[in-house]
Amino acid sequence: MEAGAALLTSVLTAQAGEMIFSAIEDKGVVPLAWGENGFRQISNSRGDIEEPADLEGLKIRVVGSPLFQDTFTALGANPTQMSWADAKPAPDHRRRGRPGEPAVHPHRADLRACRGGGAWCASPRR
Repeated sequence: MEAGAALLTSVLTAQAGEMIFSAIEDKGVVPLAWGENGFRQISNSRGDIEEPADLEGLKIRVVGSPLFQDTFTALGANPTQMSWADAKPAPDHRRRGRPGEPAVHPHRADLRACRGGGAWCASPRR
């Protein structure tokens, strides 16, 4: 197991994970397990990203979260929130690169800065 995955697993299976599961249960949802998608990547058609300065002025698409919007703005990029429905056809129209979708552009970087994941949950039977 990769070190980053081991660290995430150790956090989520300890008190922090229990606190999150408890908060989910308080909302009437049953948490089942943790899942994750590995570290996020960023891709673009402009050039390689090897250091934060390479993000300066880069137009990229981000998920609809202030966390991603603010992070990439602070790094000098020009992020725009875009839904997944708009993401797939975007490369055909030479729109912005999207973190997490390296297959659509030739230049990509593994940021190793944000690991995607979440809880698998179910609605209780009624």
